[in-house]
Amino acid sequence: MAKKVKKRGKIVDMPKKEVEGSSVVTTDHAVSLIAAIIVLIASIIFLTPWKVGLFGTANASPVFGIIGIILGLGMLIATLLMRRNPREASVFVLIFSIIALIIPPSGFVIGPIMGIIGSVLVLAKVAKK
Repeated sequence: MAKKVKKRGKIVDMPKKEVEGSSVVTTDHAVSLIAAIIVLIASIIFLTPWKVGLFGTANASPVFGIIGIILGLGMLIATLLMRRNPREASVFVLIFSIIALIIPPSGFVIGPIMGIIGSVLVLAKVAKK
């Protein structure tokens, strides 16, 4: 429904401004954001000098931690761009999540899985519109 605005003493119907998927991204945006933060935290913990819990491999390459940070930052940037271009951003989050699932720190496994779920939900909602 068009918005009513008063212009020069007359009430005029303003056309609705449609942005692709503008109302689509709410909880899905939050799920992808949390996934990106989890991947970043797991990668930073992987790079710490002391090894905690599952990250206790002494001969682990720091290259995997750096790749994990790059993937987490890519997911974070794509998630922040999701409000403007939900389809393209969710594809990027999906790709980064799949790669993050393969790389050793793997975001405690739940991070990439949440990223995959969030991006698939956004893609499904955008395809419905």
